[in-house]
Amino acid sequence: MAIRVVRTVEDLKQVLDLERLVWGTDEPVPVSLLKVFAEDGGLVLLAELAGERKPVGMAVSFPGRRLDRWYLHSHMLAVLPQFRRHAVGRALKYYQLSYARDHQLAYVGWTFDPLQAKNAQFNLNVLGARATEFHRNFYGVLGDAINGAFPSHRLFVEWDGQSLKSGSGRYLAIPNNIDGLRGTDPDKALWWADRYRQKLERLMKRGYIAVGVVGKRDRSFYRLQRAEEGRAI
Repeated sequence: MAIRVVRTVEDLKQVLDLERLVWGTDEPVPVSLLKVFAEDGGLVLLAELAGERKPVGMAVSFPGRRLDRWYLHSHMLAVLPQFRRHAVGRALKYYQLSYARDHQLAYVGWTFDPLQAKNAQFNLNVLGARATEFHRNFYGVLGDAINGAFPSHRLFVEWDGQSLKSGSGRYLAIPNNIDGLRGTDPDKALWWADRYRQKLERLMKRGYIAVGVVGKRDRSFYRLQRAEEGRAI
């Protein structure tokens, strides 16, 4: 598997195709905007099978500014389902981290759905990122194959590649299969969304950040600790 920076319209069309395949969206980021990202300070990546030029993953990022610090905002990352156990997403993220460091950006930041347990485990446990902010219905109703008509509540993640101190924690249960629940019991899925909105808004206003995911009795739980206890070491 190889990762390369892409800028041509032909390559950017492959990025768009991967977005459509993974999210099932009718409103992908257009090639014209991807071209702007690629040429004017952003980073657009394709992951391909080595020697075959077969795209299996992509990532789109650009510089952003938050709380007086410039960082690299990772807007999209997608990997074809059959390649998700091949460390493609991890390789794309580490490429972004290297780029951020080379360009004196403080960290790589992105958002994710707090109800997606696998994404949470990847972001917090595998990469070692920390979720520092909660945003209510951040993108509005997206209407794609993954998010449907549900509110797009999001956690914002900061990742600078440094280890965190471990402090005293609070725990918050994550639903086992939110995608299945959204299809079979949408009322229950909305209950989870509202429960998370209330709990994360309250905890993060009190200074908690999410630093990991732990498993207990076939369930997954966020581990949250106060931000001052989770500073990098």
